Amino acid sequence: MILLPLRSQALFHPKSQRIRIVDKPQVASITGNVQVITTAAGNGADTFIRGGAHSSKNNGTNGQLVVKLDQNSSYNRKTYLRFDLSELNHGIDDVSLNLTTVNLHNTKGSIEFYGLNDGVDENWSETKTTWNNAPANQTYSPNLFISNQTTYLGKLRAASLAIGDSFSFNSPELLDFIKRDTDGLVTILVNRAEYKSPDSYITFASKESTEYSPPTLIATLRADS
Repeated sequence: MILLPLRSQALFHPKSQRIRIVDKPQVASITGNVQVITTAAGNGADTFIRGGAHSSKNNGTNGQLVVKLDQNSSYNRKTYLRFDLSELNHGIDDVSLNLTTVNLHNTKGSIEFYGLNDGVDENWSETKTTWNNAPANQTYSPNLFISNQTTYLGKLRAASLAIGDSFSFNSPELLDFIKRDTDGLVTILVNRAEYKSPDSYITFASKESTEYSPPTLIATLRADS
């Protein structure tokens, strides 16, 4: 089944490896052997959690997603991205996670990506998730997740990011994690790997953004899929 771009649809350009926004996508789409799934599709969701004095606050309706590692616990933030894979065809050859950088205060260090293991509350609520109750969140750690509930997927240098641009993250671990999914939902967790300086936050567009495309999984399918 091919779902054509509707109003608010993001289009992927293989040559430039970027996503061009046409408002905001609402459905999963297939173009040739490339399938696009955003956090706005199906049971997808995205939010960030914040520690310290904000540990009970939900940020699910925010148009931005933030990662930050700070010496002040109230400034620490981690991001949660859920993708509904029910429309994803079998026979995946490659997959990448694309995010759009909205703000970038410091390009030192890197960001890390983790997968939430199957069976660990993947139906978390976008409008109720907080620092205190987020699945696999290591509440006492400014940037870590519970190790036996998550799978490490890799890291990306912050220096490779630019404000207003979509960037792509992929790794063998990400591909294997997507292929091994058994429940049709995948949650990817993002954090700031190292403390480099105060205000070293990075902000990405969420599915609530009215200006940028939302977090997106781009899967390259086998020709016979």
